[in-house]
Amino acid sequence: MRVPTRRRCANCGASLRARDRFCGSCGTPLESAAARASASTESASLQVPDAARSSLGEQRKVVTILFADLSGSTPLGERLDPEDLRTILASYFNELARQIRRYEGTIDKYIGDAVMAVFGAPISHEDDAERAINAALAMQQAIVHLNDDLERRYGVRLSLRIGINTGEVVAGLLAGDVQTAYTVVGDAVNTAQRYEAAAPPGDVLVSASTRRLAIHSFEFEETAPLTLKGKSERVVAYRVLRRRYEEIAPEAAPFVGRVAELNYLRAAVVDSVEGCGRVVNMVGEAGVGKSRLIGELRANLISGIDGITVRCASFEVNTPYALIADFVRGAFSVHAAADEATARQAIADGFAALGAPLEDSSIVLLLDILGYGLHSTLAPEVRRRILVKLLRTLLRLVSQRAPLVLSAEDLHWVDAASLRVLSELVADVPTLPCLFVTTTRPGWTPPWQSESITVKPLEGQVARELIESVFEVPVDDNLAETIIARTAGNPFFIEEVVRELKASNLLVERTGQVGLVPGVTVPVPATLQEVIQARLDRLESEPRRVLNTGAVCGRTFWVRVLGRVLPDIGLQPQLSLLEHESFIELRTAAPEITYGFRQVLIQEVAYETQLLVERRRLHAAIAVSVEALYAERLEEFVDFLAYHYNRSTDDKQAYRWLLRAGDRAKELFANQEALRAFRDALARARNAPDVRVALERMGDVQTVIGKYDDALASLRSALAKTKAEPAVLARLHRKIATALGKKGA
Repeated sequence: MRVPTRRRCANCGASLRARDRFCGSCGTPLESAAARASASTESASLQVPDAARSSLGEQRKVVTILFADLSGSTPLGERLDPEDLRTILASYFNELARQIRRYEGTIDKYIGDAVMAVFGAPISHEDDAERAINAALAMQQAIVHLNDDLERRYGVRLSLRIGINTGEVVAGLLAGDVQTAYTVVGDAVNTAQRYEAAAPPGDVLVSASTRRLAIHSFEFEETAPLTLKGKSERVVAYRVLRRRYEEIAPEAAPFVGRVAELNYLRAAVVDSVEGCGRVVNMVGEAGVGKSRLIGELRANLISGIDGITVRCASFEVNTPYALIADFVRGAFSVHAAADEATARQAIADGFAALGAPLEDSSIVLLLDILGYGLHSTLAPEVRRRILVKLLRTLLRLVSQRAPLVLSAEDLHWVDAASLRVLSELVADVPTLPCLFVTTTRPGWTPPWQSESITVKPLEGQVARELIESVFEVPVDDNLAETIIARTAGNPFFIEEVVRELKASNLLVERTGQVGLVPGVTVPVPATLQEVIQARLDRLESEPRRVLNTGAVCGRTFWVRVLGRVLPDIGLQPQLSLLEHESFIELRTAAPEITYGFRQVLIQEVAYETQLLVERRRLHAAIAVSVEALYAERLEEFVDFLAYHYNRSTDDKQAYRWLLRAGDRAKELFANQEALRAFRDALARARNAPDVRVALERMGDVQTVIGKYDDALASLRSALAKTKAEPAVLARLHRKIATALGKKGA
């Protein structure tokens, strides 16, 4: 005969008296607690109704994964009836689930006595790492309270081990025979489970990536390096000690806003106007305000001073003369979508207006650089010499017409051919009425002598002024101080955080100032990645598709191209919404309606969150659309098409356009870019003749640049791929002999 057990709260497991209507431990009404208990524990994963599945498409996400394992249930099971054991464990797991839900995590699954939760999927938050740690500490505290009653009754205490890791996963719906569940997969999940297995009972262990995201809110203690199953090297782990109630001050040294930097640049402008040109490089992390400084300088130039701004793009790092082409377009107001005739006329008129009309061969050379085919008959080395001469003349004439402020942004992404030319142009600047300002990220140094300005994060009153300018209303001290501390003063971080708060329901106005609703946790992002990912997840399906497709196009995109890739979407309402939400901005309305991402990092995050298979599909679709829209001008898009097809699954088209891009680079004497394109073409070759062609062209370039051993290896490999083709065999033998002769063998 089973001995009846005392009544317990189904929510927390505490003992109850017969006449209790509310739990004396957690205060839960006993009827509602019993109703929840009848449903047992949380479901093993997020079950998704059919109507909601369209919003849960597969994507790559950076998430924080929490594993919690309950230990000590085995000895308890030896003492209790299975029914009683089930009720007690249900109370424990319901409490763990309550804390996960409290911080808006998702219960992915239960595995024996363990629970896995995900923070950041399906919906990202700006502080998912912090939420996971908060939930973990709350879970540990809840276990303590539940154990008090368990120990009184049975003399046993349960313990909880928790491991947390942050990393990239693929998140989406996983279909089953009976139901469809949302889950995440990836090495980050396995690693989180390994941290949990290594955690002592009662502790929370986190990875270095999680600590980095939450260091401003929690105190940590480094443990001895761990040897985790499946990891070749030992890993660092940190034990969570407690929540930090005083935010860590930004690491940057104190400075006075942007006054010093702006005054420095203005003094440089004065010197340049007087004929003493200067070269200044601004160094700073992404989003710290380098572009804003240049914009402020240019906006306040006195009448009679001209300005040209050019930018490097990450996807153009292998496009020969991409930056130089941007300079030529900027000098003569040639839009990237302009046809060849328009560009030719603009260049001819521009040089004529400067008093230096060009010969047709020089115009053709500049058109080649701009991407309008390869029509120049000059040898590649001669082309480069003439190009440098033309650009030096252009720089001299433009700066003599009016003092010039020339700025080149994001030089860490400059293509090699442009950098070589730029190095020669910079040598002329000190003798011209010209200020040449560049921006780079830390770790990249210009190969010429220049003055350097380090742009640091904002702090104090200057940061508060930025906060209030974005809010458009005054803010109270607590809110301003919290935002500054959480963003470390990075201007872009501040702007994005404020927009997050403006879109939330966590703000209240008091005495003419905006503050936080009392008692809420400030949802200020710990990193820019989390900010942007959180904003992206708030978009509905159609604007998100538009943004994702634009991100695959690049930093800027044309509406006509998007229209062909997304024929089922009315673009204008979605573009207007994205512009209103500050994701994108209209760059030009003619000759092509062109939008650009407001910040390059928005484009990068929107791109990286898409599955590889989806990116490849979109790269191909974009390339196909450009071929259809500009069928009469494809020579202008050789590098563009090579870039996109190379990131698609279409080997045939990738091979074709990479060869053409390599040929173009070779003709422009951009040999490193040519070699890179031919190597990529070789990787996409799917038959012996295609392999032979790519190898032969690699050998040609390697011979030109003096890499004779590499050239011989490439040409001999091409020879091995050639069968019964006398003309080809003879040509390859001749090229091998030439390489041997130049080598001196």
